[in-house]
Amino acid sequence: MKRQFKRIVTAAAAAVALTAVIPAGSASAMNSTDCGNSTEFVKVTTMDHHTFCFANAGEMNVDIKDVHTVTQGNNDVEGTISGHHFDLQKGGGSITDVEGFNWELTWLKIH
Repeated sequence: MKRQFKRIVTAAAAAVALTAVIPAGSASAMNSTDCGNSTEFVKVTTMDHHTFCFANAGEMNVDIKDVHTVTQGNNDVEGTISGHHFDLQKGGGSITDVEGFNWELTWLKIH
């Protein structure tokens, strides 16, 4: 009986240790990347022509001001721009600030 109890305690301790090391939920692998000449990435262009590219599925908080265009590449993309949600499905192209509202992109998700 004592040996069985010891095995249960050891197994429970191992489970707790693994839980501490391996976080629950899915990992967000989305990352910023060099744009290069690729058209596959989500690309954010600012009014002063700075570009930011993102790859891989996941989501992240961002702080990109004066956004002119968000192009989806070959991705389904959601985001929050100046407090408004947008959703670009594959083949949906891009969104562009043609009025000069100085959009601020604060959240981005690639599916």
